[in-house]
Amino acid sequence: MEIENSRILATLSVGEFKEVMDEIYRKRKEKEEEEKPHTYVFGLSGIMEMFHCSKTTASYLKSTVIKDAVSQRGRKIVVDVEYARLLFKTKWPYKVYKRYNLGLDMD
Repeated sequence: MEIENSRILATLSVGEFKEVMDEIYRKRKEKEEEEKPHTYVFGLSGIMEMFHCSKTTASYLKSTVIKDAVSQRGRKIVVDVEYARLLFKTKWPYKVYKRYNLGLDMD
């Protein structure tokens, strides 16, 4: 139902008010579904779990391949999972990927 912008809120019937609120609720719900929350892993152990690799390889990946997805302050390391996977897919050589068989889809 289309309600004019110049209409006074107090003049809406209960049914019209419910329709307006349902429409607002649906739009908010769709917006929340579109925005996925970021997931993070912490430390070298998080990188090791994410890529199924050794500590040495995780350290190498942290400082080179997924460098832009890593935020480090002192000893605290935080990695954005989605961005790290995107960087890994674009920067890591396919031959090495096949050798390590990391379980990530390269498509």
